[in-house]
Parts: sequence; structure tokens; C-alpha cells
Amino acid sequence: MPQMSPLLWFFLFFNMMLVLIYTSIIIYFIIFVSELSFKNKSTKIKLNKFNNKW
Repeated sequence: MPQMSPLLWFFLFFNMMLVLIYTSIIIYFIIFVSELSFKNKSTKIKLNKFNNKW
């Protein structure tokens, strides 16, 4: 059974870290965008209620 070289182990580990970093960045970006859109919707709803009162 051939042993894997340390360089190959490092390459695999590096790829795993890159994938984790990219997925976390994408998830945080999605959460950030959804929060922004939610805040915009809530402010619009508040403005509409304010206009309706007047």
C-alpha cells in the first residue's frame, strides 16, 4: 500500500480549507443581503403605516 506524500496531504488540507472559507463567505453574504432586504421591507412598511396615519 503506497503512502501518500506530505505534499499531497497538504494539498488536500488546503483545498478543504479553501472550500470551507468560500462556503462561509457565501453563507455570510447571503445572510447579509437577506438582512438588508428585510430591513428595507420593514422600513417601507413603517413608512406606509406612517403615511396611512396621516
